[in-house]
Amino acid sequence: MLKIYFWLHASYRNRRRLLTDSVSPLVIMKAARLAGGSAFMLGLMAQSASFAQATNYTTTQTQSLQIGDTITTTGNGAAGYGLSSTTGTELVLPGNNIITTSGSDATGLFAVSATANSNIKATGATITTTGAGATGAHIGNGSIITLNSVSINAQGASSEGVIIETGGTLIADDLTVINSSGSGVRGNGVITLNGTHITSANGQGVRFGVGSSGSVTGNAVIKTSGDDGYGIFSSTDGAGIAPLVDSGVSVETRGKGAWGVVTGNATTRRLQVNAATIVTYGDNADGARAAYKATNTLNKTHITTHGANAAGAAVGNAPAGAGDTNDTITMTGVTVTT
Repeated sequence: MLKIYFWLHASYRNRRRLLTDSVSPLVIMKAARLAGGSAFMLGLMAQSASFAQATNYTTTQTQSLQIGDTITTTGNGAAGYGLSSTTGTELVLPGNNIITTSGSDATGLFAVSATANSNIKATGATITTTGAGATGAHIGNGSIITLNSVSINAQGASSEGVIIETGGTLIADDLTVINSSGSGVRGNGVITLNGTHITSANGQGVRFGVGSSGSVTGNAVIKTSGDDGYGIFSSTDGAGIAPLVDSGVSVETRGKGAWGVVTGNATTRRLQVNAATIVTYGDNADGARAAYKATNTLNKTHITTHGANAAGAAVGNAPAGAGDTNDTITMTGVTVTT
């Protein structure tokens, strides 16, 4: 129920009135005039400015939602998308919105278009996918998805938190949490994670793909479990672009061969790591690794490894660092405990 608190100011007294949505604005104004003064609104508690109740949708939506609106879909693929922006529009989730998909290959937030600016801004939303191969959010060329205080839970087999295509952009804040059975965030676009918490059960935490750029900063927490579950992996290329890991980022991996921060695949692949904490639990789970002719630079970073044959830092594409002699790791002010 909508509740509006007014103070009615008269020359001889103040009166506090509680009005409900059954009272029209004309009645409110008349009451104020009768009191001999003006009305001042002190608080307004409503589901939306239009006085509407929240709507529970069961099909894909292509328009902005109101506070409290929900979307629940059961279809597979595109038939199971939650909120979809594909026509150059910007859609908004204003708060307390829940999107749930149960179909395989479904997507909670989908922003992909042949034209630019098919964007989505989500605040205080919860996105849950339970189908196999589903994705919490998918971002295409020229599109931007901004996540503020958003929870993404990709629970189905091989499901991923966020996928960014070439030219797409993800921006997530320090109150956003991404949990996935597969990779947490991966893509070839711009990835900006400012304090975001990411947990991957059987995949990589964050992967900067070919052509990507961006940063992981602001005390972000990246955790993976499962063999070969790298914490942060950079295979980006082009003009010496180096994704930045900075400002107290924490990386933790648990699994065989689950390297902490990794750069690989070609000579232009780079990663810059500053003031981070890297902890690995697992055999051959190196703290930092440069492989396949890549460069990894670490400054003032703390590395701790707990498994057998888990080096603090290593180069090469084999477990012992052999077989690849064109890799570089540069460390300044780094502490290593193995």
